[in-house]
Parts: sequence; structure tokens; C-alpha cells
Amino acid sequence: MTLAERIDQINAKTQAWIDEDPENRWDGMLMTDVDRWYDTYGISTADQLDKYLLTEDYSSLYKSVHGIRPRWKNLHKMTLEELRVEFESLCEKANSLKNLKYKVLVVRFFGKNN
Repeated sequence: MTLAERIDQINAKTQAWIDEDPENRWDGMLMTDVDRWYDTYGISTADQLDKYLLTEDYSSLYKSVHGIRPRWKNLHKMTLEELRVEFESLCEKANSLKNLKYKVLVVRFFGKNN
């Protein structure tokens, strides 16, 4: 899958999620200019985009759970699969806090409700 196809796929999934309950849901769309993704973030593949987005989601969720960003974890050095495992573990911890805000992140990224 190309970077442009992955962006379109994510944007379509995001729009479908919003459309399910437009009175109560909102979100932003990813920019579709692949040259800008490369120039700004060095991202040129779908896997690089997935890793970037997951790293950002992990950092934000970690801060919501622990009150601090996990800068010492060197998330950028992890493989995409290692990052997914870390994120799933963090989602389990967040879900144990019984906070709906965290559950929404899990559903949005993994497409399931843990």
C-alpha cells in the first residue's frame, strides 16, 4: 500500500467513525500531500506513517495515564510491532482505569473495544 492510499484509508475510517454519531464526534483528517509528509516528517511509506501516528498516540495516552510524556522510552527506535505491543499494554492499563476517553483511543486505533 502506498502512503497516499494509507492516508486515504485512515481518513475514510475517521470520517466513517464521525458519521456514526456526528452530533457527538469530531476529529481531524490527515493531510493528503505526500510530499509534505516527506519534507516535514521524513515519511514516505505507509509503515512509516503508521509508526509515526502510533508513536504520537502512545505518547499522548501515556501522558493522560501518567501525567508525563515518556521521552526516555525512545519510541522512535522501536519497530512498529514493538510499538504496537507497548501501545496495547498501555491501553489495557488505561482501560483498567474505567475511563471512556481511553477506550475511544483503543477503538479508533485497533478497530475493537477492549
